[in-house]
Amino acid sequence: MHKNGTTFPVEIQIGVASIGERQVVLWSVRDITERKQLEKERKDRYKTLERHVLERPSKLFHTNKKLKEEIFQFFSFTTAMHSVAGNLGSMWNARWVLNVCAIRVGKSEGERYCDD
Repeated sequence: MHKNGTTFPVEIQIGVASIGERQVVLWSVRDITERKQLEKERKDRYKTLERHVLERPSKLFHTNKKLKEEIFQFFSFTTAMHSVAGNLGSMWNARWVLNVCAIRVGKSEGERYCDD
C-alpha cells in the first residue's frame, strides 16, 4: 500500500541465502503498476485489431458490391448513350437527306432526285 493508502499491484520474490552458518530469508517487493498498464494496453490493442480483422471481410464485401453496382450503372448509361447517339445520328442523317432532296427538288422544278 502507498503512503496515501492506495493499493497497487506488486510482485514478490522470496529466496533463502546462507550468510556464514546462518540461513536468512530474502524477499523483495516490486511495484508492477506500469507493467500491468502496458499489459492492459496490449490486450486492448489486440482486441481492437481482432475486431478489425473480423470486420474487414464484411467491409470488403460491401465495397465490392457497391463497386459492381457502379460499374453496372456506368455500362448501362454508356449503352443508353450509344443508343441515343445512334438514334440522333440516324435522325441527323435523315434530316440532311431531306434537306438535300428539298434543295434538289427546288432547283429541278419538282423533279425528284431522292428516291431512297
